[in-house]
Amino acid sequence: ALTPGGGVCVANFAGGALVFLKADLSFPKPAVRVAGRRATISWQSRRPVTARVRLFRGEKVLAEKEEKRPARVHRFDFNNLKAGRVLAFQTAPALPALPQAVTWSVRRAFHTLFPTGEKAVRRLPAVTVIFANVLDDRPDTSHWPPLPTLPDSTVRWLISQIRDGIRFYWVHSRMNFWIDMDFVVVSKQFKRSDVFGPESTYPPREGLLKKVLRQAGKSLSDYRGVVYLACTRAYDARTAQFRLVGRGGAFTEGIAANNRYGISWWNVTHPGHSSENNWLFTHEFNHQTDDLFLTSGHPEYWFNHFSPSLGNVARFGEHFDGNAYFMNRVPPDNWLDLKWGNLIFTKDRDQDGIPDDDSRFPLDERRLESSPKSNDTDKDGVPDLEELLFSNWIVDGVGETYGAPAQLPNLHNPDTDGDGLKDGVDPLPLYPVANHWILGKDGASKKKKEVPWAELNDPRVHAKIWVSVDSSRWRLQIETDRNIPLKIQVDADNNGWFLGQDNLIFTLQANQKGVVTKGCRVLNAAHFDRWPFDDPGLSRCVRWEAHVSHRGKNWLWRITIFENPAVGLRYFAGKKRAVNFGFRTVRDEQGRERYVTLFEPNRLVPIVLKTR
Repeated sequence: ALTPGGGVCVANFAGGALVFLKADLSFPKPAVRVAGRRATISWQSRRPVTARVRLFRGEKVLAEKEEKRPARVHRFDFNNLKAGRVLAFQTAPALPALPQAVTWSVRRAFHTLFPTGEKAVRRLPAVTVIFANVLDDRPDTSHWPPLPTLPDSTVRWLISQIRDGIRFYWVHSRMNFWIDMDFVVVSKQFKRSDVFGPESTYPPREGLLKKVLRQAGKSLSDYRGVVYLACTRAYDARTAQFRLVGRGGAFTEGIAANNRYGISWWNVTHPGHSSENNWLFTHEFNHQTDDLFLTSGHPEYWFNHFSPSLGNVARFGEHFDGNAYFMNRVPPDNWLDLKWGNLIFTKDRDQDGIPDDDSRFPLDERRLESSPKSNDTDKDGVPDLEELLFSNWIVDGVGETYGAPAQLPNLHNPDTDGDGLKDGVDPLPLYPVANHWILGKDGASKKKKEVPWAELNDPRVHAKIWVSVDSSRWRLQIETDRNIPLKIQVDADNNGWFLGQDNLIFTLQANQKGVVTKGCRVLNAAHFDRWPFDDPGLSRCVRWEAHVSHRGKNWLWRITIFENPAVGLRYFAGKKRAVNFGFRTVRDEQGRERYVTLFEPNRLVPIVLKTR
């Protein structure tokens, strides 16, 4: 029910109370102000209540205070706090209610003044154990030749994949969370059944884990995160070679399972697999991270299986893009408040959040070639740390690879993409394309030539894209230097890939005679009581055309996608959508294929329709 003050009253039948909320259902967010050795916590409630606050350091309650009488404006001062400390607090009641009960809010972290010129980092000690030579003993292996030693180059590639994921966590925690990873490579040959248990989830054998760590001069008790990898191989009689059998699945147990360490495990996937090991690490370690927050009193970290039914979807793309969104929304001090690992300090003279020169971390000012004396090195109007978050920092995504040259943030170039706009005012600072398409008059897109919009110059494919739009159709012209399958991914309402029924993937390919095969998939994520699903009914209702011809040695695609409000395909001034384009190329000598993308992999770039 609505309250006279414009709020909402909700009946909590389980608790036997009426709860009073703001109209947007948001919770009060106390403000924290730190001055010297004093911290002031203040907020307002919708109705007078007798408020309480308790202050923590770690799990220890340092102080608890209560107001003498009900009020709507609340203020609590805590004095004589030591500098350089990460603290947290909870307020009560979490929400006004009738009858009023003492319910504590979520835990919120803050810090007292750190030493001048330094920043704090939460260090999580972790280890990746790589069993490099594992024979898949599930089939009959009696006729197989001996398992050859896995090449060192493959082990180095695998380690680089894990480091790729570690950098992802470093950047998207705003350099507040460092996975301090040791690597232990076990060269001895094992059978798969030696390494994993027989259950369907093939759990790691803890006894073996402890043994190989001990042999490497380490102890499992030193770590709070474990990654357990088996380079399991089987013999392929067709190629007369052993191949990695990892299919892209993995499992994780969070730290709450044993209160000692979290662990993720999988069979390693081969280079070029749609789910490479940088993704498996990023996804699975996010489950470990979720549990780190939960056991530290921060239950609001989102579970990274995207679905409206879980309430964890927003305006983001797939895979890496969603995980980056989850991490970016965490308040910086919450990373520092994790109870696992330890707090360390590093030099940060300009206090921009980027360490000056510390080789322990994946990135710092020295390697970024940015200034340790300025928080905006290139004077483009964007603070250096925020500029890093323009990108997901991923080149090889899930099934996609960023087309060369992959453009990552450049802190000493005020116009990173070279389009003439400074990064601070450029709506797409990493991509030299316009963020808008001009909406023509009805039929104009049929009569006029499409407007040049984007170009991809990758050694694997050279492509140009032209666009025109009117109120009834969207026309694309795509020219490639070879016959290559295409993918056009569209979030038609630009509301996120896992929201609504407006998420479309168009695929096209042609044989050498120009006969076109095309397909359209619609991901339906409009139901809050079920997981997103491919909806063949909606796919069939999408009307579109595609034709291919030759322009000299090049292949020229002409594609028309007609208006269809049922899936968000509407064309009017101000309409936003998000897109990416992929070109399926052969990645290596073994014929493995991936899509080379115009923009960062697994990310959709917003475009708005304008009249002029």
